[in-house]
Order: sequence, then C-alpha cells, then structure tokens
Amino acid sequence: MATNEIVVGVDGSEGSIEALDWALKHAAHTGADVVVMHSWTYPAIMDPFALTVMPDHETMTAGAAEWVDHALEKVTVPPNVAVHVEIVEGAAA
Repeated sequence: MATNEIVVGVDGSEGSIEALDWALKHAAHTGADVVVMHSWTYPAIMDPFALTVMPDHETMTAGAAEWVDHALEKVTVPPNVAVHVEIVEGAAA
C-alpha cells in the first residue's frame, strides 16, 4: 500500500540540505508528509587491547539527531507539511 510521504536522507552535506529543501517544497504542493532519514554506524576502530570505549546506542542516536536538527535549521518547513524524523543504526545504503 502506497503512502503519501517523501523520504529524504540527510547526512549534513550541502547536497542533502538541498534535497531536504526540495522535498519540503514538493510536499507543500502535494500534501505529502516528509520523512527525514539519517543513519549512523559505529566507527571502525582497531584496538587489539580493547581499551577503546565506544559510545552507547543512545549517545550515537542523539548525535545523529543533532545532525538532523542542524539540517532542519537550514531550511524552511512549510506550515502545512508534517515532518517525521527517522534515526536508524546501519549503513546509509
């Protein structure tokens, strides 16, 4: 079943900000919601002694949410457009 939403990936790059801006403008004309996606992965660290402490899942997700917030600050969200944020663990592809 199809839904009336536009999904846009945001990674902080200028291109992703432009894509977000386009999606918001298009949604304003079509009545669609906008789903802003951002994914994160743990960095690859080679630590043979296991001395590196990795941030927990919540910290990584919160950091990713900051990227999305920063992107949303750079665009204008039309008043008739609902924006939903999805933060997921995994490769962007």
